[in-house]
Amino acid sequence: MMRKILILLVVAYASFVAYANLRFENPSAQLEPVDVATFTVDSIAADEATALQKMLIDHPNITAASVNASGGIIGLTYHFEKMTLEELEKTVSVNGKYSIKEKVFASSGGKCPVHGAFEFWDKAVAFHRFVNN
Repeated sequence: MMRKILILLVVAYASFVAYANLRFENPSAQLEPVDVATFTVDSIAADEATALQKMLIDHPNITAASVNASGGIIGLTYHFEKMTLEELEKTVSVNGKYSIKEKVFASSGGKCPVHGAFEFWDKAVAFHRFVNN
């Protein structure tokens, strides 16, 4: 009886390992990670805001940008592994042309634990991910 249970557990584990290694990877997992940054700008005209937004969007390490002239807010996402926050601030201020300050929003609570648990389980049964990372 114990031998049958052991065989059943080994087969179940082998099935999980086979599934994890043969399934298609989520396309989002292949994207480079990004971070969000928000800045306040003292005064910027609408036409300058449009030109700044176009310049930021055309930057290779900035993936999205929005410049709100009336609210004085600049929001963007960038590749934090390729660009430091200091380099980003220098780029956004156009080498000091605009007076900007990083805007920090209040935290709304802890991070979702599901993502961390899923990542642990995914790495526990997918051996090829250990080798590739």
